[in-house]
Amino acid sequence: MSSELGKEQVDALKSGSRIPRVNIGDLRELKVPLFSEEERRERAEAIREHQEKVRELEAKQTQLQEERKSLVEDPSEFLTGGDDDE
Repeated sequence: MSSELGKEQVDALKSGSRIPRVNIGDLRELKVPLFSEEERRERAEAIREHQEKVRELEAKQTQLQEERKSLVEDPSEFLTGGDDDE
């Protein structure tokens, strides 16, 4: 649907004067590009890589949130040694 062909087909099928809409029956008639097996594999691998990166970033975010929470609860853990306050 996001390809140029898909956009052109959807635009051609829009009806209604104030609110454009596409009939469900017309959607069933849309041409869908067929990707080669190699292209599908490449796209699937790219998606898996992105998902792994998301998991890594979410784990890092959780770790940072836990560090922040412990800093709020016990700031002395992060303070340097000595009594500079006095």
